[in-house]
Amino acid sequence: MTHFEVGSKVDIFKGKEGTLFDINEAGAVLFVAYDSPTKQEIMQFKQRKYEIRFTEIAGVIVITAKIGSLNWVDATFSPHLASSDLDYQWSAAGMGLAFNVILVDARTGRIEAIHLLGLSEHFTRSFYDSIRKQKEQSFNKERYMQVVRDIYKSCSTEMLVKK
Repeated sequence: MTHFEVGSKVDIFKGKEGTLFDINEAGAVLFVAYDSPTKQEIMQFKQRKYEIRFTEIAGVIVITAKIGSLNWVDATFSPHLASSDLDYQWSAAGMGLAFNVILVDARTGRIEAIHLLGLSEHFTRSFYDSIRKQKEQSFNKERYMQVVRDIYKSCSTEMLVKK
């Protein structure tokens, strides 16, 4: 399991803005990389005002997140491409998935903020049900990536939020 802390570097984002979502043994993590985030953007990541959603479009799970007063962000997820091979069985009654949101400066790769959220048990069970169904399906990475490209060609983030 990888350890992240404010001030450490995440080289995968150095030089490119974007998002990345993953799930491992410690929970879910959404990386959001902004080019030279402002103090205001950094403060928004430290606020308690978050909204997390997911939907499935053409067999692709799309996570959308509203962080403070910032614009919505989105990321796709496939259990076939996850960093850990989990069974996605949720057995912690009354508890939900730990969900870390990490702001990265895309210019330097430096982590600027980390916020840990606790998702509801209902959200977690629904989310894991969708993931398990996908995991049971055969997977072709090239086809999956084409579907992701098609989704982003036809849907803005705002459209994804409403799905």
